[in-house]
Amino acid sequence: MNRPSPFGEVSVDTFLSRYWQREPLMVRRAIEPADYPAPGRDQLIAAAVDGAPARLVVIPGPEQVWSVHREPFRREDFERLPREGWTLLVQESDRLFAGCRRLQERFRFIPNWRTDDVMTSYAGDGAGVGPHVDRYDVVLYQAAGRRRWRIESKPRRNPALRNDTALPLLDRFEPDREWILEAGDLLYLPAGIPHDGVALGESTTCSVGFRTPDLRELVSGFVRELPPSELSQIAQAAEAEPGTHGVMDRSRPGELSDADRAGLRATMRRVFADDDRLDRWIARFVTQPRRGLRASGQRPRDIDHLRRLLDQGHELQRSATAHFSWYEDGEGNTQLFVGGERYELGQAGRGTAELLCGEQALDRITLAPLLSDALGAFVLLDLMARGYLRAAAPAEG
Repeated sequence: MNRPSPFGEVSVDTFLSRYWQREPLMVRRAIEPADYPAPGRDQLIAAAVDGAPARLVVIPGPEQVWSVHREPFRREDFERLPREGWTLLVQESDRLFAGCRRLQERFRFIPNWRTDDVMTSYAGDGAGVGPHVDRYDVVLYQAAGRRRWRIESKPRRNPALRNDTALPLLDRFEPDREWILEAGDLLYLPAGIPHDGVALGESTTCSVGFRTPDLRELVSGFVRELPPSELSQIAQAAEAEPGTHGVMDRSRPGELSDADRAGLRATMRRVFADDDRLDRWIARFVTQPRRGLRASGQRPRDIDHLRRLLDQGHELQRSATAHFSWYEDGEGNTQLFVGGERYELGQAGRGTAELLCGEQALDRITLAPLLSDALGAFVLLDLMARGYLRAAAPAEG
């Protein structure tokens, strides 16, 4: 499906080849705000009180010392706040608000597994969250009001942070570019770019985030899942390999010899030697629900019940909490991963995976091949039971 570029006259191909993970891009009036309405102050407060993942950042005075408060919130927490000097940030806005969900859909040219969430922030005049660096790429959409953004053009990977606040604020910030974003404007920032946004009057900004997996979590998670008995077998196999260890030199007890190091390297390499297992773990890891948030769902009674829902005009909507991805393994079998769960679709399953992970509407017509296939029907019902697909009327927000 070809969609217009969300960056106005900058095509998607140009964005990916020139700007993506390379340099910032600001586009005036890239999006019509009326087409992607963002939640306002009262809606965001209601979401925070109802338990949405949220942060309240307050600047108490001229000292500019930021303080941060996290959920749970009560409505009284907001009733005693002044009109200015605070920012409310609500994560998972794509799960909570239809306009934010449609906004995220504009960026479906980025692979599903990289998509994080849409965070919406409301700020009173002069408020912000301070100069900081994100570990992920972000598109900042000015939904309402105005906000001044200052950035450093060069990324900083491990910057020094202030020690007088719980927020990860930069100890040193030397901006060299500045824009005032108005409603409809977009600003793309690659990961690592220092930036600071300050509201000019009441301001609402939506941040569409694109994540990069944490390598430490990826590696440690894979190792933790290996059974202890298998790790022991790997170590024994490396120990028994001829030539792995040399003769110990009793005169140098402190030496970590070439042979010792070679043996330990061989052991570690064996841990990661199974490409099929690594591929499955990587796919499970990158499709897990965001921030551990699990979807909830209700399985239709049977496939006939699902057919009736679709005949009544319902569509199946993909959950905002999980990621839908697939690949073909070395034997040509399609492996579908949703929410960290694996579905083996076989050598004829590519069409099913592309349909479930793509941009098509999941309605009666597009789902017809799956409804008449036993494996396809099972996958649909199981995804609905897990809450990763849900039936909704087409006009539903």
